[in-house]
Amino acid sequence: MKKRAKPQKADVVDVVMKLTGRTREEAEAAVRVAARTCYLCGGPTDLVGLFFPDNPQLYGAPAGKARLVIYGLCQTCQETPGTAEAVEDKALRALTRH
Repeated sequence: MKKRAKPQKADVVDVVMKLTGRTREEAEAAVRVAARTCYLCGGPTDLVGLFFPDNPQLYGAPAGKARLVIYGLCQTCQETPGTAEAVEDKALRALTRH
């Protein structure tokens, strides 16, 4: 199995800029804040990821709007089976609580 290259923070910043219309400085700040700690365990971050829900309204977005979740993961969490589902579950809980 071929190992995929990890996305670099600069790549994530570029995507955030493109999708949100934010300036580079705003996108860098958003990525920096999101990547401070692992989204799942709070440990040191090794990877920055993006989650785009297929159904943004399920995640609290108004009709016609999208959701983008920027998150960091530590080495252990990114290698744990079920990580993608755990990130989605946590985002759903965080974005839909009232």
